[in-house]
Amino acid sequence: RSVGQVGRAQMRNGIIGKAMEKSGGSPDQFLRQVNLMSTQTGIAFKGRDAAYLKGLKNYLESTKRAGQAGVTTPTGQQTIPFILGIGTVTTPALVGVGGGYGLLARMYESEPARNAMLRLANTPRGSTAFEKALAEVERAVNSVAQGAKSDALSE
Repeated sequence: RSVGQVGRAQMRNGIIGKAMEKSGGSPDQFLRQVNLMSTQTGIAFKGRDAAYLKGLKNYLESTKRAGQAGVTTPTGQQTIPFILGIGTVTTPALVGVGGGYGLLARMYESEPARNAMLRLANTPRGSTAFEKALAEVERAVNSVAQGAKSDALSE
Protein backbone atom coordinates (compact mmCIF):
# COMPACT_ATOMS: atom_id res chain seq x y z
CA ARG A 1 0.00 0.00 0.00
CA SER A 2 2.87 2.35 0.69
CA VAL A 3 4.36 1.73 -2.77
CA GLY A 4 3.90 4.72 -5.04
CA GLN A 5 3.07 4.76 -8.72
CA VAL A 6 6.73 4.54 -9.77
CA GLY A 7 7.38 1.69 -7.34
CA ARG A 8 4.34 -0.21 -8.61
CA ALA A 9 5.54 0.25 -12.21
CA GLN A 10 8.94 -1.13 -11.20
CA MET A 11 7.24 -4.11 -9.55
CA ARG A 12 5.23 -4.78 -12.73
CA ASN A 13 8.38 -4.53 -14.83
CA GLY A 14 10.18 -6.95 -12.53
CA ILE A 15 7.35 -9.49 -12.61
CA ILE A 16 7.00 -9.33 -16.39
CA GLY A 17 10.79 -9.42 -16.82
CA LYS A 18 11.08 -12.50 -14.62
CA ALA A 19 8.25 -14.24 -16.50
CA MET A 20 9.86 -13.35 -19.85
CA GLU A 21 13.27 -14.57 -18.70
CA LYS A 22 11.90 -17.90 -17.48
CA SER A 23 9.71 -18.34 -20.56
CA GLY A 24 12.56 -18.32 -23.06
CA GLY A 25 10.31 -16.34 -25.41
CA SER A 26 7.58 -19.02 -25.47
CA PRO A 27 4.08 -17.56 -25.10
CA ASP A 28 2.87 -20.77 -23.42
CA GLN A 29 5.70 -20.66 -20.89
CA PHE A 30 5.17 -16.93 -20.33
CA LEU A 31 1.51 -17.60 -19.57
CA ARG A 32 2.52 -20.39 -17.17
CA GLN A 33 5.01 -18.12 -15.39
CA VAL A 34 2.48 -15.28 -15.05
CA ASN A 35 -0.05 -17.73 -13.61
CA LEU A 36 2.56 -19.05 -11.15
CA MET A 37 3.16 -15.47 -9.96
CA SER A 38 -0.52 -14.67 -9.41
CA THR A 39 0.13 -13.44 -5.86
CA GLN A 40 2.65 -10.88 -7.10
CA THR A 41 0.54 -9.85 -10.10
CA GLY A 42 -2.44 -9.32 -7.80
CA ILE A 43 -0.41 -6.81 -5.80
CA ALA A 44 1.39 -5.02 -8.63
CA PHE A 45 -1.35 -4.90 -11.28
CA LYS A 46 -4.33 -2.73 -10.40
CA GLY A 47 -7.11 -1.13 -12.42
CA ARG A 48 -6.40 -0.83 -16.15
CA ASP A 49 -3.08 -2.65 -15.80
CA ALA A 50 -4.85 -5.63 -14.21
CA ALA A 51 -7.50 -5.61 -16.94
CA TYR A 52 -4.80 -5.41 -19.61
CA LEU A 53 -2.97 -8.38 -18.07
CA LYS A 54 -6.24 -10.33 -17.92
CA GLY A 55 -6.92 -9.56 -21.60
CA LEU A 56 -3.41 -10.62 -22.52
CA LYS A 57 -3.79 -13.90 -20.61
CA ASN A 58 -7.15 -14.52 -22.32
CA TYR A 59 -5.54 -13.89 -25.70
CA LEU A 60 -2.58 -16.19 -25.04
CA GLU A 61 -4.84 -18.93 -23.66
CA SER A 62 -7.07 -18.68 -26.75
CA THR A 63 -4.16 -18.87 -29.18
CA LYS A 64 -2.75 -21.81 -27.18
CA ARG A 65 -6.05 -23.72 -27.39
CA ALA A 66 -6.39 -22.92 -31.08
CA GLY A 67 -2.88 -24.25 -31.67
CA GLN A 68 -3.69 -27.46 -29.82
CA ALA A 69 -6.84 -27.86 -31.91
CA GLY A 70 -4.94 -27.34 -35.15
CA VAL A 71 -6.67 -24.06 -35.99
CA THR A 72 -4.61 -21.50 -37.86
CA THR A 73 -4.26 -18.37 -35.73
CA PRO A 74 -1.33 -16.30 -34.56
CA THR A 75 0.91 -18.36 -32.30
CA GLY A 76 1.17 -15.73 -29.64
CA GLN A 77 4.82 -15.04 -30.51
CA GLN A 78 3.81 -11.69 -31.97
CA THR A 79 2.18 -10.86 -28.65
CA ILE A 80 5.49 -10.86 -26.79
CA PRO A 81 5.93 -7.12 -27.49
CA PHE A 82 2.51 -6.55 -25.89
CA ILE A 83 3.70 -8.39 -22.82
CA LEU A 84 6.68 -6.11 -22.51
CA GLY A 85 4.48 -3.07 -23.07
CA ILE A 86 2.56 -3.55 -19.84
CA GLY A 87 3.16 -0.64 -17.49
CA THR A 88 6.22 1.43 -18.30
CA VAL A 89 8.89 -1.04 -19.30
CA THR A 90 12.19 0.71 -19.85
CA THR A 91 14.58 -2.06 -18.86
CA PRO A 92 17.08 -2.40 -21.75
CA ALA A 93 17.67 -6.09 -21.01
CA LEU A 94 14.03 -6.84 -21.77
CA VAL A 95 13.96 -4.95 -25.04
CA GLY A 96 15.95 -7.58 -26.94
CA VAL A 97 13.42 -10.28 -26.09
CA GLY A 98 10.60 -8.50 -27.89
CA GLY A 99 12.48 -7.11 -30.85
CA GLY A 100 13.26 -3.51 -30.00
CA TYR A 101 12.13 -0.61 -27.89
CA GLY A 102 10.44 1.18 -30.80
CA LEU A 103 8.13 -1.77 -31.34
CA LEU A 104 7.42 -2.03 -27.62
CA ALA A 105 6.49 1.61 -27.42
CA ARG A 106 4.17 1.32 -30.41
CA MET A 107 2.38 -1.68 -28.98
CA TYR A 108 1.68 -0.04 -25.65
CA GLU A 109 0.96 3.41 -27.09
CA SER A 110 -1.44 2.05 -29.71
CA GLU A 111 -4.85 3.06 -28.41
CA PRO A 112 -6.70 0.56 -30.65
CA ALA A 113 -4.43 -2.28 -29.50
CA ARG A 114 -4.69 -1.34 -25.83
CA ASN A 115 -8.46 -0.87 -26.03
CA ALA A 116 -8.88 -4.19 -27.84
CA MET A 117 -6.96 -5.96 -25.07
CA LEU A 118 -9.08 -4.26 -22.39
CA ARG A 119 -12.31 -5.28 -24.19
CA LEU A 120 -11.08 -8.86 -24.38
CA ALA A 121 -10.45 -8.83 -20.63
CA ASN A 122 -14.05 -7.86 -19.95
CA THR A 123 -15.78 -10.28 -22.32
CA PRO A 124 -17.00 -13.73 -21.21
CA ARG A 125 -15.01 -16.58 -22.77
CA GLY A 126 -16.81 -18.80 -25.22
CA SER A 127 -19.24 -16.10 -26.30
CA THR A 128 -19.59 -14.68 -29.80
CA ALA A 129 -18.51 -11.33 -28.35
CA PHE A 130 -15.32 -12.96 -27.05
CA GLU A 131 -14.51 -14.33 -30.51
CA LYS A 132 -15.07 -10.86 -32.00
CA ALA A 133 -12.88 -9.26 -29.31
CA LEU A 134 -10.19 -11.88 -29.93
CA ALA A 135 -10.25 -11.14 -33.67
CA GLU A 136 -9.98 -7.42 -32.86
CA VAL A 137 -6.86 -8.04 -30.72
CA GLU A 138 -5.31 -10.11 -33.51
CA ARG A 139 -5.96 -7.33 -36.04
CA ALA A 140 -4.49 -4.73 -33.69
CA VAL A 141 -1.36 -6.82 -33.01
CA ASN A 142 -0.88 -7.48 -36.72
CA SER A 143 -1.42 -3.82 -37.60
CA VAL A 144 1.15 -2.53 -35.12
CA ALA A 145 3.65 -5.26 -36.03
CA GLN A 146 3.25 -4.57 -39.77
CA GLY A 147 3.68 -0.83 -39.22
CA ALA A 148 6.88 -1.44 -37.30
CA LYS A 149 8.12 -3.86 -39.96
CA SER A 150 7.54 -1.42 -42.84
CA ASP A 151 9.19 1.40 -40.87
CA ALA A 152 12.22 -0.82 -40.24
CA LEU A 153 12.46 -1.67 -43.95
CA SER A 154 12.35 2.00 -44.93
CA GLU A 155 15.26 2.93 -42.65
